[in-house]
Amino acid sequence: MHFKHMKDPVQGSMHVVGCTQLDPRELRAPCHITYVVQAEGVEAFSGDQVFELWSRQWPNPGDDLPIRVDRSDLSRIEILTDQIPTHADSARRDADALAAQLRGGPLPGAGSAQPPGGSGAVVSELERLAHLRDTGALTPEEYEQVKTKLLGE
Repeated sequence: MHFKHMKDPVQGSMHVVGCTQLDPRELRAPCHITYVVQAEGVEAFSGDQVFELWSRQWPNPGDDLPIRVDRSDLSRIEILTDQIPTHADSARRDADALAAQLRGGPLPGAGSAQPPGGSGAVVSELERLAHLRDTGALTPEEYEQVKTKLLGE
């Protein structure tokens, strides 16, 4: 949705907990997203809505999307689609990070093999790696190797 007349807009992020599957025949379609929103001056809240999205910007559970929310009406949320990386961009970033982890080096842009931000970041990283394993982008052995490094086992 696009709200041109938000009374009190603020930028934030939407953590995608769940969403409808993309029909590969569609270029643009409605996407039902269950989410958690965080934004300045707004207590974190959950919800679900349908957003019209391009297939190249279709989210996956675990993704964080840039948004604008109206603090005066929290149901008014706009996904900032021009700021969402394409799946190709995300895949390349994930491939670079995975290659660095498999080499035993730090993640690009990080000081260690563990994602910054504490245990929540580790959980998000494990969810992302599990998704890569489940989609066949990682073998179960590669998943276990990276998971072991992440957990410091």
